[in-house]
Amino acid sequence: MKAQTIRTIRRIEQIGILCLILLLSLFVASLTLPRLWGYDVYIVKSDSMTPVLSVGDLALIQKASFEDMRVGDIATFQSRKNKDNRFTHRIFEINTGERTFTTKGDGNPGPDPAPAPAESLIGKMAHSIPFAGYPALWIQNPVGFTVIVLVTVLCIAIEIERKISAKKKGAREYD
Repeated sequence: MKAQTIRTIRRIEQIGILCLILLLSLFVASLTLPRLWGYDVYIVKSDSMTPVLSVGDLALIQKASFEDMRVGDIATFQSRKNKDNRFTHRIFEINTGERTFTTKGDGNPGPDPAPAPAESLIGKMAHSIPFAGYPALWIQNPVGFTVIVLVTVLCIAIEIERKISAKKKGAREYD
């Protein structure tokens, strides 16, 4: 191959790697910076809150108490059935005597069947970032994770092969 072609291929490769690093940095920043400002970050995994929240959006949740909440607020709760699960729905009704919330997903036809107790309240949604959770959803998917591992291994293998070839030929590497 001509030296000019090799330089062009390497330049394209460098730009591609730079773009991947930039995207990874934006992804990490979208998950970590809100935490520095006191928010919990949750990735929306269902359409129950469409059109306000869609699958792949990030919901930034600020700590709140039972007394802070109002009908119409969007809040995140810990599931009573599975402590590892969370759900984010709009508060439809507040029962101050029983200290419970009746919630409803905007995309659901009716309120949730069981009220959420005040103890399950994680916080109130302060902001959302559309689409910012997709990279995390993709990485959690076995196919997405496999693709990332294979691309990383391929990039390393290409770089090793290029260095070995350059040493064999005694050629100078282009940086």
